[in-house]
Amino acid sequence: MLNRMMIQRNRRNDLAQKVTEFALDKQFSYQLRVSTAEPMPPPVLNLADELNASVHELRGSLTELMAGIGADVGKPLALSRQLGLDKNLAWKVSKIIRSTDPAPAVQNLPGSAGFDILLNAVQKAGATDESLRRTKRAIELIEVMVERHVGDKSTLELVLDSMPDAANERLIVSRKLAFRGNSGIWGVQSRVRINTAIIAPNRNDPKMLDAATIGAWVDFRRLRAESRWALFRHRSYGAAEASQPRRRPIDASAGTGAPMMREFCSATLPPMRAIDDPNGEVVYELGTSAVGNAGSFTCVLGTIVEQIGPRTAADDEDTGQFGALVSAPSEHLLFDLIVHRDCAFAMNTKAQIYGTLTPGPANRHERDLIPLSLEPAILGRFPAVMDTPLLPTYPAIIDRAMETCGWNRKDFMALRYSLEYPPFPSTVVVTFPLD
Repeated sequence: MLNRMMIQRNRRNDLAQKVTEFALDKQFSYQLRVSTAEPMPPPVLNLADELNASVHELRGSLTELMAGIGADVGKPLALSRQLGLDKNLAWKVSKIIRSTDPAPAVQNLPGSAGFDILLNAVQKAGATDESLRRTKRAIELIEVMVERHVGDKSTLELVLDSMPDAANERLIVSRKLAFRGNSGIWGVQSRVRINTAIIAPNRNDPKMLDAATIGAWVDFRRLRAESRWALFRHRSYGAAEASQPRRRPIDASAGTGAPMMREFCSATLPPMRAIDDPNGEVVYELGTSAVGNAGSFTCVLGTIVEQIGPRTAADDEDTGQFGALVSAPSEHLLFDLIVHRDCAFAMNTKAQIYGTLTPGPANRHERDLIPLSLEPAILGRFPAVMDTPLLPTYPAIIDRAMETCGWNRKDFMALRYSLEYPPFPSTVVVTFPLD
């Protein structure tokens, strides 16, 4: 458990610069030294936002730590044997990494002694100094957050317990049943559907926005033989549609075909072709593949659109939006919006899910809204923390897109929408106000 922390300060507000002493219990204490080269983030007055950010950083650092030593966090018993950990500690670590909500992560936080045992074990297993340093810092962030807002872990658990149930739990039983039924009906399924949008001012005309979009299917497989399946659709809407902005692949080697980021796709990726749909969209269709695990694959598609639209509101258009088409039954949906520091206005988002068989804004009606209220998790800022156990290579994918666009993740903040068993077929639309 995280015990009540007693903090000695030379001044009241110098947490980020001074040596901080935490009394773990009546028997012993340890000192936590905060590097002046990496100051603590400024205080965030909103408990929920800082809780989400600090828990996500801990989850991300543990994900990186375990991936670096080849540990399977999905199997706590195997993790216990590999690292020589107590089974309960291994189970807690697995639960923290795999939880998409901060409440289970907080409930399963080991005490300081437990974290010490874990870090010693992974260090012996070959973890890098950098990954260890990042995890230690994430633990510091959690403890400072607890002291700043509530004082101790037990009080934090009371606060979490008094909060409304997570919106994502609504219709969860129906969504699980729908996933299984649709998998059988349509003969395909996926473990994860990922959609990512990155926006920044255009270098030549800062009044316009550039966007990089990334779409991925993780562990997509057929349950029966089919010749084709539509995996992705692309279209520019609103003011950008009239100007027909030029879209180019993040991976230049993709040429004129489907803009795959090949280094992050499975070797088993089937052929794919682009088809111009009558409604003005480009549809990327999957070719034939083997049934079951033999034909399972992960594919990542990435494009860049310069001057996708103006950053300022106009009389006829005062919002921007990105959509993720859930075009196959999936166990998880992850939708990230990554925003440059000069576009902070776009962090004020709203997410809605439209049930639809015909994608596109012209076919969205209020009657098609699915009653799921999605709330974003803040992924931090400058840089945003992009790790996810759903796809260990995801941070590298984001960094590759940033590199191609000439951007630096240290200039970006991000938020994430996630949902288990997203409705199919549906379109998740994230809307933000223009400047």
